[in-house]
Amino acid sequence: MMEDRMIKIISLSLAVIGIAGLAIISVQNDYSPTKIYEISDEMIGKNIIVNGTVLSSRISDGNSFMYIEDLGTIKIVMFNAKIRADIGDKATVYGRVNVYKNELEIVAEKIVVGDS
Repeated sequence: MMEDRMIKIISLSLAVIGIAGLAIISVQNDYSPTKIYEISDEMIGKNIIVNGTVLSSRISDGNSFMYIEDLGTIKIVMFNAKIRADIGDKATVYGRVNVYKNELEIVAEKIVVGDS
């Protein structure tokens, strides 16, 4: 009888811890819709979504690099991905604001290229 009660307490405790962990992870992965021209140093480390027009695009060593613009311009990097985009394509980028060689960039987790 005591073992059943202890198993229930442990199970309930682990369930609460699991739910709390999922809540923390889901908050950290939320993406804030942002205009490119609004991106600043204060946003480094934040997850954002941006929409823009492709200015340039290349693939190097299995990684994708592009610049997109709205009223501002930003470099997009997606590692281990071969994203094909033509100049003038619309792109939606989900990623984290980063700084590399004193330049703000977005390290993408997902890029959707097409009419948006």
